[in-house]
Amino acid sequence: TLTIASTEKDKRNSQIEAAIEIIMNVKKANEQRLLSRSNREQQLASDLTASCGLVLNPETISLGIDSVENADDFINVGRVLGKGNCSGEVIVVKDKVTEKEVAVKNCKYLFIILVSHFNDDEIKAWIRLGDEDMAPELYHFRLVDGKVEVSMEPLTGHTMEQVTELWVQMYQQDSSIAEKLSLCVLDDLLGIHDKLKPFSHGDIHAGNVFLENSMTVKLIDFGEARNLIRLSSLDRGMALRNDLVGIIRIFCALYSGVDFNDIWDAKKQLAENDLSQLNANIQHISEASRKDLFKIMSMLYDTVRDSNSNQEGFGDTSRVATHIKTLLPKDIENFKKKVAVILFPENAAFVKSQNHITPLGPLVQNPLGLKELIIIIYIYICSHHLFFLHEILQIVCSFTCVFVHIWWAPLQIRVLHCSLGLRLYYLFFSLFV
Repeated sequence: TLTIASTEKDKRNSQIEAAIEIIMNVKKANEQRLLSRSNREQQLASDLTASCGLVLNPETISLGIDSVENADDFINVGRVLGKGNCSGEVIVVKDKVTEKEVAVKNCKYLFIILVSHFNDDEIKAWIRLGDEDMAPELYHFRLVDGKVEVSMEPLTGHTMEQVTELWVQMYQQDSSIAEKLSLCVLDDLLGIHDKLKPFSHGDIHAGNVFLENSMTVKLIDFGEARNLIRLSSLDRGMALRNDLVGIIRIFCALYSGVDFNDIWDAKKQLAENDLSQLNANIQHISEASRKDLFKIMSMLYDTVRDSNSNQEGFGDTSRVATHIKTLLPKDIENFKKKVAVILFPENAAFVKSQNHITPLGPLVQNPLGLKELIIIIYIYICSHHLFFLHEILQIVCSFTCVFVHIWWAPLQIRVLHCSLGLRLYYLFFSLFV
């Protein structure tokens, strides 16, 4: 296993290519031998014991050339990051040597990929975005006993699926919050989409886009990534189109609180340029907001609408990205801090001690001064005294209604007038409090 410093990027790139090439050669050799049943068992076993790979962050993970995956090398810190797929949950463990936290699959405490399912583009695309802080950092990958094991940076925050579930809460705070946040996320996603080339992700949806509690957007799960250069014109167009439709769906769900039924439904409505069905489902937002939403969605889909992916400008979203930047909040950093209060109330790491965040609603309140506290206590006491007097007059009024003769009517009316006046006075104080 090769161990390198993460700052030696030039040397690292060649080492990554070399390590991936070895794994791919083992994969191809095994595939060829699977076709020959006569020598399959003898020759396959020896190749599957070969070990190769790369430790990209030796300061975090302490695996060496003679190391094999072992649960005893890690301590489970008891935090689950996600359900993952059929191979297990994504959990956080601590390396016993470096004492650093690592995200792994709950499968002997490491991500495990069968060598027959290994996709070299997954590692390349992952590292490409990881270097730009647009994906979780990949700590290591290596082939051991016919399996490729992987570990990565643990993320803290929500998937876009979870963020969308909080749409109503954001909308109740301020109807413009969700729209502004969706534009910020779209701006980040278009930057990721551009930086990812010449790769496609292949599986962009709300569950594979992560919003950290620092309000940084990151793309995860690169298992379906593909190098666009190696694809046919038809497949390249489909890959770029699927990625962009995935981004459009996330933007739409954050902006309006409503998503398409699935990717096929989204592609059909966008291709036909008929969003009447979506329009009927988002009548809760203003007409102006709906028009802005449809305009941006159409602009994005127009970049991949043509069936010929070889056409110049196909999949180029730079013009749309420039337009989106003009729509972002002016003080975007302060806006993100305010939104983080709603999305991550349990974690205020993003708030500097010297900074004051203006509240968007009742979630954040300024501390009361002594003067304000005394006034509130005084009003509270007065209102309760008024309530007590009001109740006494109500009893007196009831008594006069039952026991006082008709010739005492003027007195009864005066009592009713006093009771009504005190009721209004009490109501004023109650509203003031």
